[in-house]
Amino acid sequence: MIFRLSLCLINRHAPKRHRVKWDGLHFVGTCRHCHKAIRRQDQGGWRADWMASEPAMPPAKPNAPLSE
Repeated sequence: MIFRLSLCLINRHAPKRHRVKWDGLHFVGTCRHCHKAIRRQDQGGWRADWMASEPAMPPAKPNAPLSE
């Protein structure tokens, strides 16, 4: 456990496999050791979620009236 937690300190996480979900871009889940939100990279490694502070979709903007 100490070894695995030390890997979390250098941003190498391990997911709780039964709780991983697909969000449309990446697999996302929770680290089984440090419980941080994590996201799977294209190469297969799990890293702390770099998109956690970004909204999933941009806020909707009202349609601007057409000028003639």
